[in-house]
Amino acid sequence: GIDSESLCREAATALGHTFFAVGDWENDYPGCMVQPSSSRVWFNTHTSPLGTWSPDTVGQLCRRESSITNESLALSALKESEMLHSFLSGTGMGTVADAQRLLSCFMPTRYAGASLLGKFIAKASSDTFDSGERMAALALMRDLVDAAAMSIDLQDMQLAVVDHLSIGVRMGFAERVGEQLDEAWTTLRKELHDAQTNVPFLSNVAGNVVVVEYGSGPIPVGSSCPSETKLRSLSQEQLQTSSVASQSKLRAESEKSLQRCSSNPDCNVVIVWADSECVTQRQGDHYVVSRNVRWFSFEGRGINAQGCESQFPAPIRLGGEKNEQLPSCGSSDFLAFAAFYVHHA
Repeated sequence: GIDSESLCREAATALGHTFFAVGDWENDYPGCMVQPSSSRVWFNTHTSPLGTWSPDTVGQLCRRESSITNESLALSALKESEMLHSFLSGTGMGTVADAQRLLSCFMPTRYAGASLLGKFIAKASSDTFDSGERMAALALMRDLVDAAAMSIDLQDMQLAVVDHLSIGVRMGFAERVGEQLDEAWTTLRKELHDAQTNVPFLSNVAGNVVVVEYGSGPIPVGSSCPSETKLRSLSQEQLQTSSVASQSKLRAESEKSLQRCSSNPDCNVVIVWADSECVTQRQGDHYVVSRNVRWFSFEGRGINAQGCESQFPAPIRLGGEKNEQLPSCGSSDFLAFAAFYVHHA
């Protein structure tokens, strides 16, 4: 048997089981004990337990000297992927209620450096990682996190109704698995943000949101971009003026707008753009034309800007090669353009 609490915890983790508690139980089994049907593990400190509790379903967890083979790892990965697929498709509802195993099967491990989302991104970005693929990656991330959260609720119901565990034990479980869910959110969010190499400031955005730059790429079939007139009418305010439109300025204004959007749960779209302003002023006996760049933003909802970078072919883009553009009188075209989708946790 396993007579060390630390080894018992390691064994539970290695098996993908949940370590629940340490206690002194007279009717249970010595040391590390397991209930395979529910994937739960306990450590009993009683010096001479009777070993009479549920003998058909519970017993000691013992060590076995053996090496982990590639075949066993492959079979385990296959089993976990099948479990995840059935859970996400709905066919496993009511039978899958182990939140920690669900989390472990799509998170990075020592055998796989990327999560299930990271692997999808790597495949999608082998050629390009445009707005359509980015939005698909966000949808996958939301499915994974939502499925894990649902599994936590199901498992808590099982612990209460089937296993009759106390509220204290259930709260302890909820706290531990909640920390794992937070870690999953942070890991998946970083993978998606890091993959958007044309938006280097996403690491500065508040942790409660996931941001997708979705102005690049094709416009989805059946969608349409707002007209320039409508976009101008939706702008809440003019941000600033500058003497030149630059990529660094576009990034700075985009980051500020995203920070404001992250604190507003009713905001899921951010659009930032710039145009030219030419003002003619009389100075003595002649006229002088002042040329400025005006910066605007839309921060709200009810508008779709996916792929709209092609609708407003501004010379300054987040992923473009041009760094600066001077204002031009007589033209209403945008000088800079960027669009983002914001998902709140």
